[in-house]
This record gives sequence, C-alpha cells and structure tokens, in this order.
Amino acid sequence: MNFQVGQKVIYPNHGIGVVESIQTRPTAAGKVSLYQLRILANDSRVWVPEHNADAIGLRQVVSAGEVRKIFSMLGDQRIEQQANWKTRFKENSDNMRTGSLYEWRWSSRAGLPGRKKASRSGRSACWNGPSS
Repeated sequence: MNFQVGQKVIYPNHGIGVVESIQTRPTAAGKVSLYQLRILANDSRVWVPEHNADAIGLRQVVSAGEVRKIFSMLGDQRIEQQANWKTRFKENSDNMRTGSLYEWRWSSRAGLPGRKKASRSGRSACWNGPSS
C-alpha cells in the first residue's frame, strides 16, 4: 500500500501517526524509499522503509462505518481471554501486525484483544461484546 504525505496511518504498537515526508536515502544495498512518520501520542519520529510497510502492519485509519461493521461482526459473543499476560501480549502483537481488522488469529485459549483484566481469582476475564 502506498501512503501520501499528510495521511494518517496506524503503526502497530505505536499508534496513530502522520506521514510527514517520503524520502529516498542511499544505503549499502542501494537506494531505499522511506516514510517519515510522526507518532501523535508522543510526537516521536519513526522511519519506515516503504518496501517493509506491509510486513510491519502499517495501515490506513479505518472509517467510523468500518468500525461499526467490525462491532456488528463481533456481536455479543462471549470469548475467553488468555490469563497469561505474556501469551496474550504475543498473540495481540502478532494480530496487530497482520494489518487487517478481519484476519485475527485466535488460539483456542486466547480471547479478543483488548484491555480486559483477569479476575482476582486468576481466571480469565470474558469480553461480552461492544457496549452500546
């Protein structure tokens, strides 16, 4: 996918960024085209090679209509959340790198990615769908 200067993008594990510039830089392997992103959460700058953007999951911000579509797909499902934070973090990170809101890979014990906490008993918390 090609991005334009000024376009907002999602950079997994970093958040929303804005394409500040697109530059070609010389490297030992030849010239490489880079996106310079400004991450909005902390005003940091990140360089992403254009040829690697898909592999790291760099993607466009979705519309409000697309978000509603995702929520309707999820419905009121009750999905078990993985209690082990390391496993949950790895699975969520892998899912974010897919670059797709529709291609989530869930293990049989993993739940919907999110900010749900395990209960005090140590059992998995459940996600009951989006709130209205």
